[in-house]
Amino acid sequence: MYRLWYEVISPEKRKYVCYAESKDGYKWRKPMLGKRPFKSYKKTNIVFPFDERYYGLGETVFKDTSDREWPYKAVYKGRDEEGYPRIEAAVSKDGIEWIPLEKPLIEKYFSDTQTVVYYHPTLKKYLGFFRRWHLRRRMIAFSETDNFYKWKRPEVLLYLKSFHEDLYTNGYTVYPFNENFHFLFPAVYRRNFDTFELTVYS
Repeated sequence: MYRLWYEVISPEKRKYVCYAESKDGYKWRKPMLGKRPFKSYKKTNIVFPFDERYYGLGETVFKDTSDREWPYKAVYKGRDEEGYPRIEAAVSKDGIEWIPLEKPLIEKYFSDTQTVVYYHPTLKKYLGFFRRWHLRRRMIAFSETDNFYKWKRPEVLLYLKSFHEDLYTNGYTVYPFNENFHFLFPAVYRRNFDTFELTVYS
């Protein structure tokens, strides 16, 4: 079974994460879970938000093969009571019922588009790829840890020399049959032309 968690934004600008699944990766169904209503609709496929404080953006869900109790984890942008951005997370036993962590993974850090975390079984570490801003330009930052609940502040991993180009996303993944092959599929944003170009790094 292929499983998909995707972000939607309502007309009121509220963010939600919905769930879908597929047997072949082509035909998808949206199971009406009935966990979280939307307006007058009681049965929906919404699995986030958790409560009214939720301020997610750029969520990534991954399966943690090292954790039998909480195998599903989600990482996303949040904000504290003063409005400062931070990296937050939630855990789940089945990918449907989620529990947000009380403490953020990284305080006062802005990663607004695509935060990707992956547990590497050979390294026995969590690899994290984040957005990084420097000189008003978008870059890709990196951090790693052997404890999902404790992270160091991400450092710049990849940036472009031209001041007219930004690395908009990271698109991190590993090769399906060899986890030691790492790939980035970032979108390069060209400011002069307001266009994107897909690239690959390995």
